[in-house]
Amino acid sequence: MKCLMWMILASISLFTMNSCSDEDEGNPAENPYGYIQLKLYKQTSRALMEGDALNRLDEARKIELSLIHKGKSIKQSLNLYSTGGVEGSEFMLTSENLKLATGEYQIVGYVIYGAYKEGTMAEILQVGSPDENRSFSITSNHITVHPLPIECVAYGS
Repeated sequence: MKCLMWMILASISLFTMNSCSDEDEGNPAENPYGYIQLKLYKQTSRALMEGDALNRLDEARKIELSLIHKGKSIKQSLNLYSTGGVEGSEFMLTSENLKLATGEYQIVGYVIYGAYKEGTMAEILQVGSPDENRSFSITSNHITVHPLPIECVAYGS
């Protein structure tokens, strides 16, 4: 009987310890993370580091982003998708959300990849860097939407 009582007391203690967590994401002051979402759009006036202008923006499938945060370099690959169907992807692409620590960041470069082909690496379509300061701030529990111009062939001009 005494053993059973100790087991019940231990179970209740374990339950109350597990239900109290320091990782409460409901309080923004305690969550040091936010998100960035890129909006890639056409631009036709910049010089590229490598590669050619994309024939079509909808050829892009992934972007590898190079960032600087507090003097440290960060590289992350993000999938790209269109929110406006096939026709909309020719004018703008959206990246998936990237979770980052709060603070100031600067985009220093990017690599645009095309579709993956079985047995080979994805084709590198473009390597570039922003032609102007592309800084952004990440705030707690917030999605920052940031525009990023990509060199593309101008049609109809």
